[in-house]
Amino acid sequence: MSSKHSTRPRRAVRSLQHKPRRGRAKLPDLSSILVALLDGLSLVRTAHAALRHADAYGPEEATLRIGVEALGRVYSDLDGIETQFHRCRERAAGGRR
Repeated sequence: MSSKHSTRPRRAVRSLQHKPRRGRAKLPDLSSILVALLDGLSLVRTAHAALRHADAYGPEEATLRIGVEALGRVYSDLDGIETQFHRCRERAAGGRR
């Protein structure tokens, strides 16, 4: 004889079915991080430009060039994420009205 009912006690099943909904986590605001990153990137770009202007093409210039490229990619990635967060915030705000 097979049973179609769960072998779990009723209380356990009920607690799984009726979990209270918790508030959604607030999306982080990355704008202050982006501003700080952009400030740092500007300093590294300026140092790189000064080396290039002085025709100092060596390991220091190469390192700064690689650093500028890497920081630029990180900035672009974070900016894209912040854009997605902004869209989510707008949709959430529109749903609450």
